[in-house]
Amino acid sequence: MRITKGQLRRVIQEVMELDLEVGDVILTGKFKNKRKVVKDFGKDDLGQPTINGIKALTFRIEKMMPKDKWSKESKESLEFAKKVNEVKLTKRQLRKILKEALTKTDIGEIERISRKQAKSEIEKVVGKNFSKAVKNEVIKQLKDRATKQEIADISKIVIKKIYRSLAIDKSFIIDQVKV
Repeated sequence: MRITKGQLRRVIQEVMELDLEVGDVILTGKFKNKRKVVKDFGKDDLGQPTINGIKALTFRIEKMMPKDKWSKESKESLEFAKKVNEVKLTKRQLRKILKEALTKTDIGEIERISRKQAKSEIEKVVGKNFSKAVKNEVIKQLKDRATKQEIADISKIVIKKIYRSLAIDKSFIIDQVKV
């Protein structure tokens, strides 16, 4: 059977695909026992594929190997991941873990970012001058006669309750008031 030039070109252009992503663990070294994490992919000066600057054909992909051949560290991380999936945390336990893990600078950074986002959201809704917008809204609401009457009624109720409380419990305070 003869192979044509076209068929030969197609065979040469075939690509071997690896199930390998940044963050995966590969085993390198003479005996393929040194654990390395994939950080980047590239090509060397001859156009050959490289991973972390090492030619791509001198390593083993750990996740494609049987689990009993994995490195000790990967086995431990797998066991830990299984335990984490089995454990059900309450919100209180999760908060405690986060508080222990976050440093003061992390907390400060989170607060700074949240303040910045809140400020930008308020500026979107209200505008640049928040205090002026609040003042204008209060003035607008106080011009309404019904609002004024509501405020007066609530004030009367509060004053009456304070007076009753003082008269019954603390009568000596009323006696000290100079008229």
